Amino acid sequence: MERRHSKRIPVNLNAKIISEDSIFDGIIENMSEDGLEYFMTSFIKTSQDITPQRLIKCNFLSPSGEMLDLNCELIWFLETAPGEKLLGMRIINPPLTYKEIVEHLN
Repeated sequence: MERRHSKRIPVNLNAKIISEDSIFDGIIENMSEDGLEYFMTSFIKTSQDITPQRLIKCNFLSPSGEMLDLNCELIWFLETAPGEKLLGMRIINPPLTYKEIVEHLN
């Protein structure tokens, strides 16, 4: 059974996530009204930096040129190679600007 609540839109947006004092580079691979899938390109030194239910921030430049700073909860992750992870994040209270971007891309 499909667990997703909203349609995923493929994108390729450079982004950073911030987990406590650590910053990780990566790419948003798809987005929806309430979530993101993020491929982390930074090497992770400790697995404690990325754990489910952790609150993190995601910063990226939207296709329209606006800088967005989203509060997210890490829902899942998958290690794709040693030190590389694919992350699924739920956006906490997505701002109107983000919702408009998703609607425009849809």
